Amino acid sequence: MAAVGVLLLTNFLLWSSISAIYTPDWASLDTRPLPEWYDDAKFGWTAHSDGATTTAPKIQWWKLEGKLKEAFKMAVTKKKRLKKTGVGKWTKYGRIFMHWGVYSVPSIGSEWFWYQWIVDGRKDYIQYMTKNYKPGFHYADFGPMFTAELFDSDRIASIVKQSGAK
Repeated sequence: MAAVGVLLLTNFLLWSSISAIYTPDWASLDTRPLPEWYDDAKFGWTAHSDGATTTAPKIQWWKLEGKLKEAFKMAVTKKKRLKKTGVGKWTKYGRIFMHWGVYSVPSIGSEWFWYQWIVDGRKDYIQYMTKNYKPGFHYADFGPMFTAELFDSDRIASIVKQSGAK
């Protein structure tokens, strides 16, 4: 019985100390240190439900610059946050970060697809969805369609290597 008491007390003290570190608000969360890998990341690939811009065989980055800046401004909700956390050193050296998710299924727009379709109510997105999907179709319905059947890691690695990224 004493062992159970010690276990419960240890558990309580552990959780009490953890919850005391941060509170559920940006001011508190912005004080947390960045992980070691943040500045050293050279290549990343993330696949989840709210990814980032889709890729194309030949992307003319100079034409996308304005849109990328706009997306970045949307992603960083407060300039103060960026000043506190900074941008990873890896961005300075032109390293590549790829992000991929369910948003790529409808193949329109970017990782902001859901936001621009539902929240902003952009007419072009609504027209696209009306034309291509049945009434009552929800963003979550794209989930089972995200199969990655054409994913080719060797091709991606080859393109990255050809780009000169280190």
